[in-house]
Amino acid sequence: MNQVIVFFGGIGDTILFSPAVKQLSRRGEITFVGYPERLAILRSAGWVKNIYSPEQVDFETIFSKPSDKLKIFLSQFAKAYFLIRDAQRIVEVAKDCGVKDIVAIPGIPPDNWDRHASEYYLSSLNLEMEDDFIIPVQSSFIHSKIVIHPGSGSSKKNLPLQFFIDITAHFLSLGKELAWCLGPAEEDVMPPNGIEILRNVPLSTLAQFIKSAPLYIGNDCGISHIAGAVGTPTIVLFKSTNPVVWKPLGPHVFPIIANGDPFQQVLYIVQGVLSVSK
Repeated sequence: MNQVIVFFGGIGDTILFSPAVKQLSRRGEITFVGYPERLAILRSAGWVKNIYSPEQVDFETIFSKPSDKLKIFLSQFAKAYFLIRDAQRIVEVAKDCGVKDIVAIPGIPPDNWDRHASEYYLSSLNLEMEDDFIIPVQSSFIHSKIVIHPGSGSSKKNLPLQFFIDITAHFLSLGKELAWCLGPAEEDVMPPNGIEILRNVPLSTLAQFIKSAPLYIGNDCGISHIAGAVGTPTIVLFKSTNPVVWKPLGPHVFPIIANGDPFQQVLYIVQGVLSVSK
């Protein structure tokens, strides 16, 4: 059965949706319409066959007069999943194009959702819950660098930059190797000297690099979700969001609610993680 999924979620949302994608892939080939870079990690896992940007299929025309290109594109699928709020118009057009089986849900959990976000997608699609979920990423990197990501897409989620500078200085004093990953939201961040800088690295490459790391530390953000999901020991600092709902997936994730200065909490967890990994 050919399936199409239309989803424009952020990096973290994409990872939280991925257990559902894994299960849906067992039912037939999956084509995605969304942001190709964010979805590439799911294709590398073997769960997605094709990925299209919305421009490639004229998806924006679905809200007015659907183009012939969009009609032809939708007509090839037996089932469609639209993870878009207020999708009534989209559902009607997909039916007119011959898609017989359609599911439409909002792309993110409702504000009053009080369970893990991945459960929202699984339960909404009548799929099974999963324990210790991992995205099977194969890494070509060999290194022992601790990866730190000091930012996120929202300043409300971020601990002060000085916290990450202090943590970095502590690790350097112990002779550890480090790498900071910085994305578009951290263009103005000046990282400390003596560390590797991963600036605006493609997500699929970054996932491989983090996969090989002994430890990752970051705010509640998309990169932290990637780190947890590829199986790397991951410390996630929650400042304004609820870890009950937004904790990254993965078997080695350590959430910290960052009330005040969590420096000692982080070091306590790090000591345990690095001693196990020796």
